[in-house]
Amino acid sequence: MGGGQRPLAAWASIAFFLMGLNATAALGETLQLETSRGAPIEVLAEFPPGGAVPVATVVLAPGANYAMRQPLMEATARELLARGIAVWRFDWAYTTRQPPGRPSDRLADEVQDMRAVVDKARHDRRAPAGRLFVAGKSLGSGVAWQLMASDPALAGAVLLTPVCSEKRGDTVSSVADVNYPGIRDESRPLLFVAGDRDPLCEPAVLYRFAATAGGPARVAVLGGNHGLEQAGLTGEAAREANRRAVERVGQLVADFIEAQWP
Repeated sequence: MGGGQRPLAAWASIAFFLMGLNATAALGETLQLETSRGAPIEVLAEFPPGGAVPVATVVLAPGANYAMRQPLMEATARELLARGIAVWRFDWAYTTRQPPGRPSDRLADEVQDMRAVVDKARHDRRAPAGRLFVAGKSLGSGVAWQLMASDPALAGAVLLTPVCSEKRGDTVSSVADVNYPGIRDESRPLLFVAGDRDPLCEPAVLYRFAATAGGPARVAVLGGNHGLEQAGLTGEAAREANRRAVERVGQLVADFIEAQWP
């Protein structure tokens, strides 16, 4: 364990429609929600093709500087929708105001942002009871974790590129217990997805941390850094490697959600 409050500062440092209405296209709508503090947030709510009733719902939070329409978010939503799972994406209020701001202290405002989306998704008439999951990338994974801790009705969590370690010189220290506290008491299913060259989450630290979970916890480590990008690649080769990585993330997330019921 290292760094005291430094992991919280690290969250901030990271920061520095409708689709076609036919039998094969997902159904989506953009919404403007208001948080409990009165801040507006933009939400994209998407539902399975052909008007099918969703088998589950996932609220997907962005990263500090990785918006809801970035490749990883798009690929994950696309795969979930193809499996009959509804997806609610959104952007943090601080990123859409002018001028853009920064994450709040201890992510209190971001927890409000995500809670507003979770509450809206939960009360949607199409939402299947008991099958609401939270997910998030990087900073969003920390916010999703806080929502899990305060909401026992949530079915599970997906933590994409979590912030689990820090490196000082040659020393790697775990900050996982600081950013994701209480894992030993968490019995709901969890999925962690990280890159094997992520400076913010050393795989060995992540494996050890997930092994302490009180319930089922899966870990998937793919090639790449915090954005699942491959070092040394440029141009089309870099784009293709990242495309394959984010598509694989979508498959892993959808497999995990589907595995939670017969």
